[in-house]
Amino acid sequence: MKRKNHFSIYIFLSCLILSLFSVHFSVAGEEIPIDPNNGINIMKLKGITTVETTENDRKEILLSIYNDNFAFIREVREVILPSGISELRFWDITSKIDPSSVRVKALNGLGGIELIEQNYEFDLITPQILLDRYVGKKVKLLDKDDFSGSKGELDAVLLSNHQGPIYRIGDEIHIGHPGRVVLSELPEGLSNEPSLLWRLSSTNSGRHSLEVSYLTEDLNWMMDYFVALNNENTRADLYGWVTLRNNSEMTFTQSQIELIDGKVARERAAPRLIRMKEAADDGALSRDVSEEEIFEYHLYHLPDKVTLKHNQAKQIRLFSAERIPIKKELRYYGGEHTYRYRYRENEEPQKVGVYLEFENRKTFHMGIPMPKGMVRVYKADTKGILQFLGEDRISHTPEDEKVRVQIGYASDIVAERKQIDWRKPSSDLLEVFWEIILRNHKDEAAWIKIIESVPGDWEVMESTHHWQKIDARTLLFDLSVAPKSEEKIRYRIRTRI
Repeated sequence: MKRKNHFSIYIFLSCLILSLFSVHFSVAGEEIPIDPNNGINIMKLKGITTVETTENDRKEILLSIYNDNFAFIREVREVILPSGISELRFWDITSKIDPSSVRVKALNGLGGIELIEQNYEFDLITPQILLDRYVGKKVKLLDKDDFSGSKGELDAVLLSNHQGPIYRIGDEIHIGHPGRVVLSELPEGLSNEPSLLWRLSSTNSGRHSLEVSYLTEDLNWMMDYFVALNNENTRADLYGWVTLRNNSEMTFTQSQIELIDGKVARERAAPRLIRMKEAADDGALSRDVSEEEIFEYHLYHLPDKVTLKHNQAKQIRLFSAERIPIKKELRYYGGEHTYRYRYRENEEPQKVGVYLEFENRKTFHMGIPMPKGMVRVYKADTKGILQFLGEDRISHTPEDEKVRVQIGYASDIVAERKQIDWRKPSSDLLEVFWEIILRNHKDEAAWIKIIESVPGDWEVMESTHHWQKIDARTLLFDLSVAPKSEEKIRYRIRTRI
């Protein structure tokens, strides 16, 4: 009797365990319907709810692009999360993301979200990765006879995919194959695009606004300046254009864009970006962009949202200024090396450089820091057609500083220098006697600056023309050369080196 009772209890417990086991699996396979208002796919897998979010859930996106080929991306998406532990699959991110820089923050009042685990899944589908996954497995090779049009099919085993595929076909080893490789199925863990997968803990269920930010590579910007001279070469119109380049393998639709100008150390955290004030309208500077300082950098805010496609270069006008005062200069430079040695032969005639100079001042319709970039200069000919005069790069130029660019060399002005005498009275003392000849073949006078770089502790012992000591290493002559004539400058320098 006791054995019979024990057996009945055993049967009862076994049925109870089996019923609980079946209930567990029915819950594990439960699928929660898609929210028609949000379009977010929610399902339960292994007892954990998985939520997917795409760019369709994006409410705003801000790109802060640095001119060192990287960007700080901040976007806000609305997602529906359950309470408790869940997984969030975050699609539509760049493939050049820095996973360690990702930050997630809940913006709405529900709060109570804690990030437990983060995974960056970037094992994308490529021919190389697919074949790598099939090493040691069977594949099919399709071949086609171009003459008969018949197709053949071979069973093979992929032995290796290092530096090209190697197959075993029958009892033979084949290095490569002219046919097409056919795989039976897609290996697990591969994706057609990168994604982030988070495990979250939320104290409240419902709709959440999440701010997600990260650093990514292969987003860049550069400046190009268009300068159009007037007939007298005294004023110019200046237009600053920014070129945005996107090679991040992602398209950014209707994005707010900010440009950061400055050298940023990547080992440090990216500076916190803030919203900019609207630039004051003083009637001079075009209100194409607003600018402000942030930390030790300059931040430029594009006023309109921009769609930036993958592999696209887009130009946007950053600012413009009209009729700024400009100055043309002719400059001839001499180097330190010409003082240290005796020359047996005179140097070949040299060209005189043509420079343009203007000041970055508000009174001259400028006054915002100019990012580094390329300056291209144009001027209209007698028919009113713009002609290209030359180009030069400038470094970052703060407000109230001068901008000087060399656009080429004067065609009708030649400089020639002769070493008349060279002495070395002692081991550390030199005396050099120079003659510089400037020949002006133009029909008008030409003002030319001769800028000599002199080594050591020096003094001018004699000179035929007025000179200036600009600094400890620079000697300047500033003179006019009459039309169709030449000017000779002779001077003797003693220098201790």
